[in-house]
Amino acid sequence: MARLAVGFREHAGWAVAVVLEDASPLPRVVDRLRLALCPGDLPREVHHAAAQLDPDSARALVTAVAEASADATRSAIEDLVARNGRNLGRAGVPISDSSVASSSTATRKAHTMMHAAEGQLYREGLAEGCARAGLRVHRFSRGGLTSLASDALGRTTAELSAAIDSMGKVLGPPWARDQKDAALCAWLALLIEP
Repeated sequence: MARLAVGFREHAGWAVAVVLEDASPLPRVVDRLRLALCPGDLPREVHHAAAQLDPDSARALVTAVAEASADATRSAIEDLVARNGRNLGRAGVPISDSSVASSSTATRKAHTMMHAAEGQLYREGLAEGCARAGLRVHRFSRGGLTSLASDALGRTTAELSAAIDSMGKVLGPPWARDQKDAALCAWLALLIEP
């Protein structure tokens, strides 16, 4: 039975998911898709929207979006698992090198902190959704993803880039930075022994 892993690259309210099958000499892409992580009637960039509100309303909005996003993400992950079968047992989720308190007043006031908090909201939702679906979750630093994969696979960054590019050629577009990063997360998750 072939082992499968999914990797992600999140954005505000959505994520790219790439599912890889453990194959030789390279993993094989078996699925790629875009997941909706936030209902369309709510602001995907919740901290940007909250910055325009009074503190109590801002907290209420952030809480509402976090809860709705958690539900949407769980549903998207359940669909992903159903679509790819029970051999899908691992997930690679990117993490940021910085962490923020998602409801802090300072977050609402600093633009870069707003983006960081929104990213954290969606990454945590992906990790929780995967864990609830029974996937073993592995987290990888997004900033050091290429060097981590290069070291783990014993390949130069050029060799790694060529390998990732070749995986996508079979599928055709889209196979851009988001899909490549998601594939790297999935590939790293496949490398970790149970």
